[in-house]
Amino acid sequence: MIIILNSLTGHNTATGTAYVDCGGGEPLVLIHGVGLNRQVWQPQLDAFSDEFRVIAYDTLGHGNSRNPGPDPGLDDYIEQLVEFLDTLEIQPVNLCGHSMGALITLGFSLKYPGRVRRIISMMAAYDRSPEHRHRSRKIADILADSGAGVLLDSTLKRWFTEQDYSDPARAELIHRVANWLKAADKDGYSRAYRVLAENGETHVGLLADITAPALFITAQNDPNSTPEMSRRMAEKVQRGQVHIMPGERHMGQYLAAQGIEPLIRRFLQTPLPEELSNA
Repeated sequence: MIIILNSLTGHNTATGTAYVDCGGGEPLVLIHGVGLNRQVWQPQLDAFSDEFRVIAYDTLGHGNSRNPGPDPGLDDYIEQLVEFLDTLEIQPVNLCGHSMGALITLGFSLKYPGRVRRIISMMAAYDRSPEHRHRSRKIADILADSGAGVLLDSTLKRWFTEQDYSDPARAELIHRVANWLKAADKDGYSRAYRVLAENGETHVGLLADITAPALFITAQNDPNSTPEMSRRMAEKVQRGQVHIMPGERHMGQYLAAQGIEPLIRRFLQTPLPEELSNA
């Protein structure tokens, strides 16, 4: 069954980060991808709040959160997360990020390893080809000049399969994603995409420093966050595993959330190694 998203009511921190917070137990913090917002995590909020304190927030320039400055770097998004967790007074946390959210998750985990229990990276780009990097930078340029509308059709083609549109429940979710992209703040979206485009190689050579258990999930047919990328990342970290979602594309975690729910729950329930649980 596909969960149909309802509008999320939430909170705002004094420094302008919008979020929703539900459930109880170990904290699980969810970080959305570029052009989206915290509402994309409704399936996971519904699924895991019976056992975990599940928190989804809007990154800089997305949803109801404040915009970043005119030329943000990845560290600005990482420090937003630091400030957010400090405000909520929670640590360490389980982190789950999709696309750019995965980039933030990995960057945070490298910079603040003591604040992370487990990592879930969804549809992350890693060590891209020169052609891939060039294409990402070109998209960032177009977004900065013209906004999301001109690229909406091509974005949806990358994110969804033709078969997705033939399923009425999936088609409704695609419609919601399209509306989020159309409503995205032009500056917030384009600045975040620039960060994504410029940082696909940032963590190359560094992942071996990640000690937290890490689950890398991607989709079989994702053209930009390929299965090979996730396999390589899982091999680089100290405690990595990988799962490929068959038949899905970039938004598989949204359209087929129930298919990976048991996997994620088992991962989050697995006791930490003694050296990490005592850290």
